[in-house]
Amino acid sequence: VEVLEPKSIRRLGQLMARRLERVATMMEILQDYSSEWVFSISKDYLTMESEDIDITSALEELSLQGFNHDDFTWKVEYTRKWGFM
Repeated sequence: VEVLEPKSIRRLGQLMARRLERVATMMEILQDYSSEWVFSISKDYLTMESEDIDITSALEELSLQGFNHDDFTWKVEYTRKWGFM
């Protein structure tokens, strides 16, 4: 059992603040690559969804800004649409 002290709570707060700052920075970067985002948040993660993002450019920019694949999970779903003329 670990003894919990005020300095432990402060360290946790600093760690969380740094992590949340990185999440906010990632959101700012991605907002430049899509005009419309739908955000949802749960206990363990934040989800950003868009239908008009240039995935390749966005991933390149995240990499240039120091993010790597351990920082996020990227899922792509394609929708087939039908039309008649």
